[in-house]
Amino acid sequence: MKKHAMLGLVLGAALAAAPAQAAELEVHGFAQGAASLRTDALALPQGPNKGAKNNWLAGENRLRLEVTGDSDDGSVGFVAKIDALYDFANPNTQANPASLDVRELWGEWRGDVFEVRAGRQMMTWGIADRLFISDIWPKNWAAFYAGLPLEYMKLPVDALKVLHYAGPVELEFVLAPRTEVDIVPGPDRWMLYAPPGVVGETRPAPTLRNGEAALRAHVPMGSWDLNLYAARTHWHQPDKGFNPATGRIIYPRLNVYALTVQGQILGGVLSLEAGYYDSVQDRSGNDPFIANSQQRWLVGYEHELLPDVTLAIQLYGERMLHYDRYLPAAQFAFAAGRGPKPLPRNRLFATANLRALFLNQTLTFSFFAMAIQHGGRMLNPELSYAVNDMLTVTAGAHIFTKGPDSWLLGMMKHDDNAYLWARWSY
Repeated sequence: MKKHAMLGLVLGAALAAAPAQAAELEVHGFAQGAASLRTDALALPQGPNKGAKNNWLAGENRLRLEVTGDSDDGSVGFVAKIDALYDFANPNTQANPASLDVRELWGEWRGDVFEVRAGRQMMTWGIADRLFISDIWPKNWAAFYAGLPLEYMKLPVDALKVLHYAGPVELEFVLAPRTEVDIVPGPDRWMLYAPPGVVGETRPAPTLRNGEAALRAHVPMGSWDLNLYAARTHWHQPDKGFNPATGRIIYPRLNVYALTVQGQILGGVLSLEAGYYDSVQDRSGNDPFIANSQQRWLVGYEHELLPDVTLAIQLYGERMLHYDRYLPAAQFAFAAGRGPKPLPRNRLFATANLRALFLNQTLTFSFFAMAIQHGGRMLNPELSYAVNDMLTVTAGAHIFTKGPDSWLLGMMKHDDNAYLWARWSY
């Protein structure tokens, strides 16, 4: 908890700035139990539990405490969202199954044209559904594939955020001195391909020099919205950098430039997104162990087919730059057993998300499907029922199809799972 000491000071300063008699506190939270089980009893092929038939992909109990406060004039506020977590299916018998998951812990000052927020917070950029271009903030893919509530796909960031309202234009600046990286399914629970020679990882040191900075400009255009993004960040995925001399995964520097456009057309919502990923440490494209620069784009459309029945579709593409330099080096590394199978120059992703509400909108059925060119497919049916205002029960499954072992969904072809979670809110 040491890394949150600064955040505690921020909250203390925020509370001190508000008159004690004017502070209004609200306390909420929930108790949640979740379980996700692999449908096939298979022995793990590698990792610390190699040979074990561990079907648990997730098994946890959470108790959320959520405290919010605002001064009487609304100029100062704070939020604390902290989960007490008990991981009853942790395959590491030496680890403490109990921990605290600090989801949010920030203080905020609000002026006429400026807002300043400091602390641990969630960042949500972009417009896509589970496909990301302008949203460069870290994700928890293990939680997503195990079927935990979608909010746990997002990871918090320790950051300073400044909002400035310049007429109709909104500017957002974020400075994050600590680099958070993605959490991905690991070989301790998942039937995964692991690149040869990997012995660990080296994350960027938590210094301002290694930190991340990002800028967003929101420009309304009538019934349409335009957002422009620029970020100095890192590749957050562990398959984007590797040091063959040490055998450790690294997270190389990355600059991102992106834009989104969204608006209503033909009775639905059209979403357009494009981005350039500048791989700072391999701009020439000669290093097979650091991801090349990329162009990314997305077209999405959402339409209400019937009352309470909505379909959203997306087509997303990636194009690797300097492919003629990447391919020979990647083929050599793969043949020598020092790298994964070479990636294609272009990859296309397609998603469809059908959502229907029944029984006075208390019963929700959703069906999310994703197909990746050269990378496998995933089906995710889910049924959620609000028993009452306090209790919600959700059940679903992830079904993966065959694909290359080293590419995205293909490597998870033996990890079909069924999940169940229930949340009681107070």
